[in-house]
Amino acid sequence: LNLASPSGRAKDASHTSSGAGCTGPALATAGGGGRASRMGRQKTSPYYDLVPKDLHGNLQFRQKLIKAGASDKKTAQEIWIMCARDILFFHNVFSFIYEPRKAAVLPFITWPFQDEALLTLMHNLGKSDVVMEKSRDMGGSWMALAVFAHQWQFHPMQSFMCLSRKEDLVD
Repeated sequence: LNLASPSGRAKDASHTSSGAGCTGPALATAGGGGRASRMGRQKTSPYYDLVPKDLHGNLQFRQKLIKAGASDKKTAQEIWIMCARDILFFHNVFSFIYEPRKAAVLPFITWPFQDEALLTLMHNLGKSDVVMEKSRDMGGSWMALAVFAHQWQFHPMQSFMCLSRKEDLVD
């Protein structure tokens, strides 16, 4: 499966996922650790660097993979395995988000802080609680749901729970 990315990894103004700021939510785990380094990301996300992060390049890459998988069963199986092994690859290639302010469905193209948060959530899943301090529009809810969706898609018999510190803070 040749997945060379013609458009590179740079983000541009057309980047569309949640999170307009440069810094992301602070994550704390019951075990005290959990931040994902680039080296750690490479180990846990072996295919992610293949995915273009600019809107146009990402959409072209998605289309290329869908066509490749639709035309060859072995390729489809390889893509499924890549998605199962790499949450960042899976969501940056196959997930979409609904943006109610624009009444639009957009590709879920993660920001670097979202990559780190998703890997931290995955690393701690089933091991310790994770507290996410975040502001609005950082994609915190999307990230929690992205982890759940990945687990449900690729791992049988999973159940999860989300909590808020105070009922009044839930929106």
